[in-house]
Amino acid sequence: MPSLKDFERFVQKKTQDLKEKGGREIEYTVSIENGHVKLKARVSS
Repeated sequence: MPSLKDFERFVQKKTQDLKEKGGREIEYTVSIENGHVKLKARVSS
């Protein structure tokens, strides 16, 4: 299981990657699918 620090690094990296592709704002949503937590990122301009 990843630590909170690993999760923080993952979110920062994902945010940076999406901003480099032209996104100004990144929106994250958390959901539970089939008993697993899912984090989804969406670029909103």
